[in-house]
Amino acid sequence: MLRSAPAVSLANAVGSNGPKTKESYPRIRFWNQNNFQGNVKSTDYIEHGDGTPADLTERKAITERLRDFLTEISEGLQGVTIPPFRKLPLSIKDKYFADIEQQFPYLGMCANHWKAKVVWQENFGNWKKYHAPPDDSDIKEVPSQTNRK
Repeated sequence: MLRSAPAVSLANAVGSNGPKTKESYPRIRFWNQNNFQGNVKSTDYIEHGDGTPADLTERKAITERLRDFLTEISEGLQGVTIPPFRKLPLSIKDKYFADIEQQFPYLGMCANHWKAKVVWQENFGNWKKYHAPPDDSDIKEVPSQTNRK
């Protein structure tokens, strides 16, 4: 059974002190995704408000929360494969952003949720490989039997 995401008010969605802005977190190096392009370590974009990178334990916790979220969504879809992020319904994207940024507020310290989106994109393929039901392309159609004359 799919557990619904907690109700998100505007205050919760943007934080109790208003929307998160680059000016509020001047030490964030990767506010925009294009600031991150070409960096060597792929998880450097996950940084706290003071600019320090998330440690391995935190990164593992983020991945685990994403896996739990994907499992919940998958169970709610009752055997239908979760599509890639770009094809997700907006309602699922919104639930994901609210959930992951509530659990890990520093993922929301960026423009347009790009950090949460990259976490999904970097981990979805591996989760799908081991946990998702087979997609329709893997299911072979059973030929219909016809009476031949």
